[in-house]
Amino acid sequence: MPTSIVSTIINIKQKLIDWKTGITVAIFGVIGSIIGANISVNLNTNRLKLYFGIFLLCIAGFEIYSIFLKKEKAK
Repeated sequence: MPTSIVSTIINIKQKLIDWKTGITVAIFGVIGSIIGANISVNLNTNRLKLYFGIFLLCIAGFEIYSIFLKKEKAK
């Protein structure tokens, strides 16, 4: 946390922060956190683990697909 605070202060001083994008991401991050917390509290633990596993598989599939896409573009 202290490192991120220092880097944020440095980036503010150097005017490297896109405030419109940052505020938008922060707002939707807070909203998503609240929704996610409510969903996780109301779901059965085993079902939550299943959904999280499916989510991780989807992310892994996307990452593998993007690697192959980059290799195809490099040819």
